[in-house]
Amino acid sequence: MRAVIPLICTLALAGLAAGCAAPREGPQASAQAILHCPAGQSRAETVELLFGRNTGDKLAVSDGDWRRFVDEVITPRFPDGLSVMDVQGQWRAPGGTLVREPSKIVYLVLDGGPDDPAKIAHIREDYKARFHQSSVLLVSQKACISY
Repeated sequence: MRAVIPLICTLALAGLAAGCAAPREGPQASAQAILHCPAGQSRAETVELLFGRNTGDKLAVSDGDWRRFVDEVITPRFPDGLSVMDVQGQWRAPGGTLVREPSKIVYLVLDGGPDDPAKIAHIREDYKARFHQSSVLLVSQKACISY
């Protein structure tokens, strides 16, 4: 009986500890968590915009078209700077066909202005309309930055 009492106490304590454990966080809960940055860095929101360049299986956005779009649409909204990367995109179309296309990623560090969401929305909508695209992928994240 003496050996059973410590076992029961151990199981009871384990049960209590499990009840006190923090619930698992989903992606949304994690995104809302406060970001603690190391000394010398500050919090910011970053955005990645992914632009496909094909319409069907043909290149629809030439290098010149892209440069004009950046100069006319993106740079005026984010004149302090941005980065552009060439990538090879891939996605599954309705019907299951695998689509590969040359793409661009624009990386921005936002200044936190109240009009940032509207500026991003305008860029996405302009690109879709101008180049007959169905979407522009938007990824936003909290980040620690320093210059």
